[in-house]
Amino acid sequence: MEETILRRIPYKIETPDPTEEQFRALCKLMAPMLGFGIDEAAIEYLIETHYRKVGRPYRACQPRDLIVQVRNYCAYKTLPLKLSPEAFDFAVDNYFAVM
Repeated sequence: MEETILRRIPYKIETPDPTEEQFRALCKLMAPMLGFGIDEAAIEYLIETHYRKVGRPYRACQPRDLIVQVRNYCAYKTLPLKLSPEAFDFAVDNYFAVM
């Protein structure tokens, strides 16, 4: 960030990226909070396909953000709330889209 922007932020707290284990735990924490059951296979698919294979770093906000995207996908398609590879594919494509 530019120095002038950083001076306007009075407190700077480093928040390191989560490990894969912590990222997985965040997914399991957020899923029930957003109305989903915990689906280990779908979470594994998300991590394997959209993180490991492409070398994407884990960020602590992403489990919540992606599961919200899945919730919105299910609502739009009038599907039951369920974590699935198809829903995660949509969520990741939409969340990481570059305009």
